[in-house]
Amino acid sequence: DSNTIQDGQNIEGSFTTSLTGLGVGSTYYVRAYAINSEGIGYGEQISFSTSAGTPTVETISGSTVDTNTIAVNGEVSDNGGADLSSYGFVYSITDPTPTVSNSVVEVGKNIQGLFSSEIDGLQASTSYYVRAYATNEAGTSYGDVISVDTAEGNYLNIIS
Repeated sequence: DSNTIQDGQNIEGSFTTSLTGLGVGSTYYVRAYAINSEGIGYGEQISFSTSAGTPTVETISGSTVDTNTIAVNGEVSDNGGADLSSYGFVYSITDPTPTVSNSVVEVGKNIQGLFSSEIDGLQASTSYYVRAYATNEAGTSYGDVISVDTAEGNYLNIIS
């Protein structure tokens, strides 16, 4: 796949061109060219790589499993052009925008697509702020925050 950018006409000496619309985490090969009445002349081919971007991740849904467990679903739709070092879910009772500095359930590494997990060991009858996350060499991205409740605990009433 090759593309051509015409920079001008009747130029002598050096010239500069900006390349736009390049993909993240990609390698490109470039060389200059000039056309005159004798034909086409090409410069030396060089290569360069673009940096990776942060991943694109979405929090899909969450549901109550029992008094101490919730189930959550997420999706990585784009890894940002680099392998994921980690992905999963972050959650908190008090922080409405949890990050990897809060509680983390790491699901795995290097995925593109849907993923899910159960988060257990939680408090009964409690609302948790939860969102999916994904991390690559460029940084960490988060999905939207959702609120998921654990079930009410079973209480035994003793009548004397």
